[in-house]
Order: sequence, then C-alpha cells, then structure tokens
Amino acid sequence: ANALVSVVAVHNDLLAAQWAEITSTIPPDRICAWTVNEAAEIAAWLDRGVGYITSDDPVLALATRSARAGGAAA
Repeated sequence: ANALVSVVAVHNDLLAAQWAEITSTIPPDRICAWTVNEAAEIAAWLDRGVGYITSDDPVLALATRSARAGGAAA
C-alpha cells in the first residue's frame, strides 16, 4: 500500500528530544529536520541518516553534505 505521506518534517529541537519515539514509526530517510543552520548540526543530522534537511542557508547545507561525501557533488 502507498504511504499517506512520503516525508515528515519535524523541528530539529523536537526531533532531537524525541528521536527514538519518532524513528520507531518513521524511518529516518523519510524525516526532514528543520530548520538547521549550523554546519555542526547539519553534519549531526546527516550522521543520523535523516533524508532531508531544511535550512535558511542552503549553500552551507550543500557544502556540508558535499564535504562529508568526500567533496563529490551531491
């Protein structure tokens, strides 16, 4: 059966506080952490395997993702 939604966006503070509960029902690759604007936070969410990140600084977000992928364009 098709899922009702494909992505669930959760504010990063709530997501951090309720990670276990949220990921017990929603796979991390279907979660969007928002709004994440610091490179260290972006890296931490990438480490957790979230599928999506919303940022007010998309250039920083893309650069952080690219740097973690060994500099490959993502």
